Amino acid sequence: MNIEENSLSGAIELCGDKLQYVHIGESHRGYLGSGQVKWEELFRGLVRAKYKGPLTFESFSSKVVNARLSNDLCVWRNLWDDSEDLARTAKEFIDAQLDAAMRCSVER
Repeated sequence: MNIEENSLSGAIELCGDKLQYVHIGESHRGYLGSGQVKWEELFRGLVRAKYKGPLTFESFSSKVVNARLSNDLCVWRNLWDDSEDLARTAKEFIDAQLDAAMRCSVER
């Protein structure tokens, strides 16, 4: 959706209750919020669509992925080396984005 759609929130809202699974990752596959994805728009769409399904996060770093897989995935940079910190930070980021989107929805 990030590449093919004119509006992340619009595409998500259009899916409505047909949307069953959301898989997210940062544009450079690192920490959420440190790349170019328009997260506010994405989470606003999820809230407006009343999405209640699973939300998964994926990230890669050359530090923790074996060299062959890293090459196959075109991951040439070390974006993180502490998976616990990455997971904790991702959870906090997702929760904050959802809270902000819900507040905006209520204020609307």
